[in-house]
Amino acid sequence: MAALKETVYSPDSELKSFKSLMVSIFRSFYDGRGLAKRIFIRNKKALYRQSIFGYLWAFMPPIATAAVWILLRGQKVINFNETDIPYPIYVFSGVMLWQIFVDAVQVPLKTIKSAKSILVKLNFPRESLLLASFYEVLFNAGVKLSVLAVFLLINKAIPTPMILLAPVAILSLIFFGLSIGILLTPLGMLYHDVQKGLQVVFQFLMFMVPVIYPLAKGNVMYKINILNPITPLLMNARNLITNGEIYDLNGFVGVSVFALALFLFSVIIYRVAIPHLVERMGS
Repeated sequence: MAALKETVYSPDSELKSFKSLMVSIFRSFYDGRGLAKRIFIRNKKALYRQSIFGYLWAFMPPIATAAVWILLRGQKVINFNETDIPYPIYVFSGVMLWQIFVDAVQVPLKTIKSAKSILVKLNFPRESLLLASFYEVLFNAGVKLSVLAVFLLINKAIPTPMILLAPVAILSLIFFGLSIGILLTPLGMLYHDVQKGLQVVFQFLMFMVPVIYPLAKGNVMYKINILNPITPLLMNARNLITNGEIYDLNGFVGVSVFALALFLFSVIIYRVAIPHLVERMGS
């Protein structure tokens, strides 16, 4: 007969020992990997169970957004500076990468909200919900990048060997988005306004990043874009996919390191906050 795992509860805060806290967090990620996979599969099936178009919804919204901007520029309704690559490729890849970031921010809160019923009833590694969120973001990103690859082939855009570095930039973009999403989760579990407010914020924030227009020195938007930490991540991901160039290497490395540090910080905040949230939801 297999020995039962012994769990010792202590009134002391986990924050007293950073090393013990990190060991416990990584162990929870490892122990919860199987549950995370099942939660991910359950959520994807539930999402598309009563949908006619199914997985098309994973990439149809960004395609529609890109098509609008391509049409507006083609009809001279708007006039942007020339881009280093054909504008349809520029805006299509930008919108797809932007949507990957948006998914990374939104998914943690959605995943944890969907697991609210089991959170208050069962004791399981809470980090499995974060891992399930990561799986879903990767899945959605894979669908969008597959569509982008087809679009590039249709437009005869030949990638360079530098495209092999693109996953680094994309993962940095994902981890940065997940960090923000995880930090917002405790507040979002208490107030529905957070999830609704994000929709408004993203519509505005998209214009603070060179998603649909190229950077042009000498104006206010250029300064805003340069200060935005999302800019080097998105621009490098797009450049590595399309023309093999690296934009602001120092800025990219700096923001990528910051994104990983922020992710670690967000996981710690989640670890500390989730027991209090569960207690409040169960009361």
